[in-house]
Amino acid sequence: MSIITKPNTNWNMREVNKIIQLIFITALVLLTFSLLFDQSLVMVILLLGLPLGFSQFLYGILDVLAYKQDSPYRRYLYASAITLGLIAFASYDGRVIPEPLRDLLISAVSISCVVLAIYFWFITFRPSEIVKRNHNVLDLE
Repeated sequence: MSIITKPNTNWNMREVNKIIQLIFITALVLLTFSLLFDQSLVMVILLLGLPLGFSQFLYGILDVLAYKQDSPYRRYLYASAITLGLIAFASYDGRVIPEPLRDLLISAVSISCVVLAIYFWFITFRPSEIVKRNHNVLDLE
């Protein structure tokens, strides 16, 4: 008999995503509490949004590719793609759109990025009984 056991290799990508998101949430909470002692950490919190958004968008793409119509991240992915398009449009040369409209668009996109992150966390951490299940109406077992 061997004392060494085989490590658990039954991880699926949704469990790995939950762990990654928990790491981001923990870092955001700790940095938010650290603002009580050092106000200059606001920029660190904002910069943490870049890898957070990238990881959420990448996972959304992978989940939609893997599960197709059954993926709960489809709406998130569509909204993220629209938001990325608006970011690209707003960051384009200022001669295309007037400056006040551009500032308003940047503010709206910033708020939508926060809402998208919270929506992604809601989808990721919701209980499994809420997740849509496919079944046949004629199956009465």
